[in-house]
Amino acid sequence: MQSDAISATDVADAGIRQLARASHFPARRFLDIASELVRREVEEPSTAWELSALWGDLAKPQIEGRSGEPYSTEEAAARLNVTGQTVRNRVESGELIAYPARTGKGLRLPRWQFVVGGGAKPWVAPVIAAYGHNGWGLLDFLTVPRENLQGLSYLSLTERGEDGIREVIEAAGRSNPD
Repeated sequence: MQSDAISATDVADAGIRQLARASHFPARRFLDIASELVRREVEEPSTAWELSALWGDLAKPQIEGRSGEPYSTEEAAARLNVTGQTVRNRVESGELIAYPARTGKGLRLPRWQFVVGGGAKPWVAPVIAAYGHNGWGLLDFLTVPRENLQGLSYLSLTERGEDGIREVIEAAGRSNPD
């Protein structure tokens, strides 16, 4: 039986959200405070995995921001003139880059992987094959500015022709987390 009672956690959550909106408290500072509290709770090795997952979740808005506005599965399907299931099949077979939506359901597909007339750019499948199918990890790998590239990302190297693409594929193979 489900209770209609509001939990203390729900009340605290609502209060924190209201405080954030009313005070314009910097979101980064909230993240710092939350991270500090989580670190204090880490007492067992199993919790280290949870902390690592939290850090990954905290990075997702920044990663997605670097990548730009993505397509939903349905939007990508319309762009490619195929069904949503075909898009999901192409993601699973390593033809398209996708990652789970941060909120809601479904996949998000970076717009930059598509050519103007439809379809994926020719380097997408080889990069996925080299790096692996970890959508969020691959998105981060491609979009993070790199010191060794004078602040450019691997994604920007793909615009430099075959030599740039070859360099990205080689780096993806070295970085493969699988």
